[in-house]
Amino acid sequence: MIVTKKRSIEENQSSEKPVKKQKPSVSSEKPKFTKKLGKKFPIKGKKFQKNDGGKKQQQFKTKADGKTDWNDVKLKKKDLKTQRKKQKAKDVQLYELSVQAKQLYEKLKCKSTPNKHDLCTELHGLLKTGNAYSKLVHSHDIARVVQCLLKYSQAEIRKETSEILLPNIVQMSTSKYAHFCVSRMLKYGTKDIRSKVINGFFGSVVKLVSNKISNELIDIAYNTHATPDEKSEIRQEFYSDLYRTSKVKNVQCLSDTWKTSPELKTAVLASTKSNLLKCANKEMVDNGLVHAVLLDFVKICQDTDQQEVIQAYSGLLAHLASTKDGAHAAIEIYLKAQTKDRRAILKALKEHVEKICKHEFGHLLMITIINCTDDTVMLNKTIFSIIISKLESIASNEWGRKVLEWSVARTDTAFFHPKFILEINEGLKHSKKDAEIRQKEILVIVEKPFTDAISKNPSFWLRGGSTGLLTCAIMKIARGENSKTAYDALASVVSDPEWKVNETEQDMEENTVEPQIPSIKIKKIKKNPLIDENEEQKKEEKLIFGIEHPGLHVVLKKLIKLDIEKSKSDEPQFGTSLMEKLSNETVEKWIPLNRACFVLVALYENNDDSIQEQLKKIIDKKLLKKQQHSGAKILLKKL
Repeated sequence: MIVTKKRSIEENQSSEKPVKKQKPSVSSEKPKFTKKLGKKFPIKGKKFQKNDGGKKQQQFKTKADGKTDWNDVKLKKKDLKTQRKKQKAKDVQLYELSVQAKQLYEKLKCKSTPNKHDLCTELHGLLKTGNAYSKLVHSHDIARVVQCLLKYSQAEIRKETSEILLPNIVQMSTSKYAHFCVSRMLKYGTKDIRSKVINGFFGSVVKLVSNKISNELIDIAYNTHATPDEKSEIRQEFYSDLYRTSKVKNVQCLSDTWKTSPELKTAVLASTKSNLLKCANKEMVDNGLVHAVLLDFVKICQDTDQQEVIQAYSGLLAHLASTKDGAHAAIEIYLKAQTKDRRAILKALKEHVEKICKHEFGHLLMITIINCTDDTVMLNKTIFSIIISKLESIASNEWGRKVLEWSVARTDTAFFHPKFILEINEGLKHSKKDAEIRQKEILVIVEKPFTDAISKNPSFWLRGGSTGLLTCAIMKIARGENSKTAYDALASVVSDPEWKVNETEQDMEENTVEPQIPSIKIKKIKKNPLIDENEEQKKEEKLIFGIEHPGLHVVLKKLIKLDIEKSKSDEPQFGTSLMEKLSNETVEKWIPLNRACFVLVALYENNDDSIQEQLKKIIDKKLLKKQQHSGAKILLKKL
């Protein structure tokens, strides 16, 4: 065991007693200073002998009072910046040329600038020297200059500029800034220039469609500017690499490629599939060209290729529904998809349901999904849950109403043309469940939410003829207590003596399609904060009595005629609810109105004796005899 000793001070010092640390003595005496504090530590800072102001400040001018001239500072900094840019530039002449071009551009873009044609001529002469167009068009600043030149210049200069840029059209289309110049060439160019631009795309169409920047450019060129022959030639590049260099006029669709030589079918389908999958993998499918090729392919291809393409596009059907060809391609994909793929499609569409329902072509896809999906539970979770939450927004739209009408009145020719019904029902061959059973399950899903919506806001559902007809279709399938509460709510609106509606029925929500930006800028007018624009707009809209509305009086007669069928199954009737709400004041206002009298005639004819007796009591026959219109005369005969 190792024994350690405590180290003591005795080892180092000779004193026997250990030294203790002394505490500082606290005394009341103040410290004595030999000199004053102010003299030893001066309060003021040390003064500089020379006021030279530093090295940097010596470069700038000073005013008479000795202060720095900051205007001179800014000018010198600006000059220094331009010198640095000049040094960085590879070609000094091109840099100086771009500076001059930008100075002319600043004048040209102003609305009030006179003699713009002269400026365009000068600017064009400047940029065409030394092939400056092709060298500078890819930069962000000169790209704007060229766009402005194409917009304001004369036809000759625009043509000459386009001819210079055409050899580099593919590189420009994929450039971050230069692709705007290509779009201006298509927009402001002549028919000849547009065809040359489209011909410049040939050989690189698939590459340009797969590119994020040029994809939209090809879409505009294909949908807006290309002729039918040019469209078929553009599509040919998707079919095979053989058509990149040479075009064939007889090839209008995919099946035409192997008419003369059937042995090419396998190779053409494989090439088309690879190009379509390339676009799907990069999610570059929001394009009319891709939609047209995809529709051709899905209709013709075999099962193995078909399923591979369906799986690739299953999450992208919302993008396909933006065009007519795309919507039909999406329908084909959904119908031919397997059960697991259909579920994936429905989940992907859930967030886009409202927009698709309100789209001119997208609503066709939604109708097909409702008509052909066997799994109604999944349909309720993904589609109908969104439709019910946005019911009024969808019902206020022309195309959205079609989706709702198909949900409640699938085969009603009052809403749909017989040919349309046959086309949609062709998809039933891809379903296993019986159509009638599926329709009953859908009605169970939608009946209560739809009637509850009518009960909560009945004035919306009687705001016009189109919405009113949808209301009739909903009330036709309504049963029990749901029907009673909805009828009472509608009757309370109709029986109001001051019930008025807009003469024209308009969409309540904003249009889902983005409005086109006008080419000419309109000067903004300052708004008066004291005036509510919505109220002023409502005043301008013409209001008429709801009972005299040309569409709504037909709707009311249809609702009353439903009472005959409802009475057979002891269901609540609209006539009963209306008679409970009708007051003497309302009837007095109705008698002078022709259409209102016809509604009363329908109420009298389609209901039982008790309703007829109540009508006889509430109608003033003396007032009725004074009226000269045909409605009053017929009502008088009935009474």
